[in-house]
Amino acid sequence: MDTIQTLEGVLANRYNPGSKFLDLSRLGEDTLLKANGFFQLSSTTSKMFPALMQVAEKKFTTAQQKRDTVHSVSLAYNQLKDVRAVTSLSVTFPDLKNLSLEGNSIEDWKTLDNWRHRFRNLEQLVLSGNPVTSQQGYTEEAYRRYPKLLMLDNVPVDPVIRQKVAAENAAPATVPIGPDGRPVLPHKVRSRFIQDDYGVGMKFLSRFFETYDADRTSLLREFYDAESFFSLSVNTSAPRAKEQQGIRQFWDEYIPKSRNLKRVSHSKGRIDRLAMGPDEITKLWGELPATKHDLANGDAWNFDIWPVEVTSGVMGVLCTVHAEFQELNKVDGPQKIVHRSFDRSFMLRPDALGEVKVANDMLVVRAYGGFDSWKPEDGGGGAGSGGEQEGEAAKKSMCEQLMAQTGLRLDWASMCLSETGWNMENAWKAFLEAKVCFIPPSYLL
Repeated sequence: MDTIQTLEGVLANRYNPGSKFLDLSRLGEDTLLKANGFFQLSSTTSKMFPALMQVAEKKFTTAQQKRDTVHSVSLAYNQLKDVRAVTSLSVTFPDLKNLSLEGNSIEDWKTLDNWRHRFRNLEQLVLSGNPVTSQQGYTEEAYRRYPKLLMLDNVPVDPVIRQKVAAENAAPATVPIGPDGRPVLPHKVRSRFIQDDYGVGMKFLSRFFETYDADRTSLLREFYDAESFFSLSVNTSAPRAKEQQGIRQFWDEYIPKSRNLKRVSHSKGRIDRLAMGPDEITKLWGELPATKHDLANGDAWNFDIWPVEVTSGVMGVLCTVHAEFQELNKVDGPQKIVHRSFDRSFMLRPDALGEVKVANDMLVVRAYGGFDSWKPEDGGGGAGSGGEQEGEAAKKSMCEQLMAQTGLRLDWASMCLSETGWNMENAWKAFLEAKVCFIPPSYLL
């Protein structure tokens, strides 16, 4: 029995059409999944649920058909510590009325943040048997996240608490003002945000820029297909670093190809400057100057990675990068090597074989502006200033991110980051190199 047939069989066995209930509880004990080897390797185990949701998605032709067919889902007793592995449930069945996570190991609401703004029509939620239910403010937070909730853990909503939460939501937000008269942001500036559960984004970025400098053709073969898009935009008015002010900027290699929507207003020009597929992208890349990205200077790089829905029922990863490069021109004089800043966004998706492909690649080139804007505010500070505590909090957060991406235990994640200078990208590279050699199971969660 092939994979699709197996998953179709699992769904058929677990769906009750009379109650419109899909029972996905105790999946680890499912005889069909076990017989077909879904739990023999961690790699297949992690891909099982997203694949199950993709098979379910193909059973429906419209969103209304899904709403009419599946009202309730149970994920009870699946040993879930968070919902990263089952995030795709909220994409396939976003309008569920009833959801059970009973008997898992969910400790707090933070571990449910992947579903933070999902299931907005949920009427009944069951979290009984999870540590989160003993947290202070548990009921209030459930009402905040799911405004249409009627039953929580099989208990009707408390109208007093519901009214209190509604009043909080209706109150106008206030923005504190600092002594300099500027608004105080709720969070201090941090260098990056990473929610890369399976390491897809980090692995892609760790390979992309070095290869882009050396061999753009191999990148196109590996990551781009007939449905990939690339566009270039020049931002000539972006703020410049102090040393760049007053220096004339030349954009001759970029302007004819630029798809800056503020400057190119006619539809034909916008369409003509959007490259689709390897052939068109190869031609455009071949007309751009050679580059050199300084991968060793971690301070000059800022990147964010988080999961997104690429198309209906298909989850992907969005990577945004802000950094700099040296433009290597075939001329003598001051324009031979030009320092530029850039912003680049990659939308990554799986192809039919599950390989990572670029759905959309958008490059913005601008004059060099430095990297002060993303210098983290959570480090430094002298004794008594709180800087040391904030630095430790940042390190703890990085450890948690690396643990989530790699499955390493806390002590080994901390050691990996410490040995790479608390640089997340370098820590990820070190993990991949160690994994190729061999990481003992005792190092993993």
